[in-house]
Amino acid sequence: MSVNLRGVGLESGPLGGLLLLGMATAAGPQTAPLKCDVNGNEIVDLTDINLIVAARNTAASGPSDPRDPDNNGVINALDVRTCQLRCTRPGCSTQNVAPKANAGPDQTVIVGAAVNLTGAASTDIDGPNALTYAWTFTATPAGSTAAADRCDNGQSEFRGRPAGDIQGAVGGHDGLANSVADEVVVSTTNSAPTANAGPDQTKQVGQTVTLDGAASSDPTETR
Repeated sequence: MSVNLRGVGLESGPLGGLLLLGMATAAGPQTAPLKCDVNGNEIVDLTDINLIVAARNTAASGPSDPRDPDNNGVINALDVRTCQLRCTRPGCSTQNVAPKANAGPDQTVIVGAAVNLTGAASTDIDGPNALTYAWTFTATPAGSTAAADRCDNGQSEFRGRPAGDIQGAVGGHDGLANSVADEVVVSTTNSAPTANAGPDQTKQVGQTVTLDGAASSDPTETR
């Protein structure tokens, strides 16, 4: 069986199919106050640079002044150049860059086995928020009752039944923009059934003997 997953990151709301949301535990690119982040939004961009330029040749307010990264007590051109190098957005732009979703590699599992999916490799180069995730099944084999057993920290778990391909995807949301969905395919290989003829029996000569193979099992059967 193959499972193909596809998803788009949203803060809330259905995406169609099976939708799961999980909050990533990983913080944004900066986890502590950073020099050069003048407006305190955990991002260093052109807005901060312009504020530092406007304050050139003035005294810093103190050792924690974000406009004075070299801590010499004066806001000057060197501080501007230093902070330009610390911009967290490409080209020091003020525009948010959407996160990049990563659903992990395709998988092949035995029918009935637990399938673990993770979007932990998703990235967001400019934050400022932790990523939220959305998983959705976009295609499942006939008779499948695949459903997520859990979804946390961008992860999803389900059972690969019956045999076939399952398609799905994950997406990330950084509080400002959605990522493009990244797809993953989970394929299952058909497993042979397990025969069970029941317990051994002892009967008198001439007695009727009933044999029952009902305890036999087939992992390919729908969960």
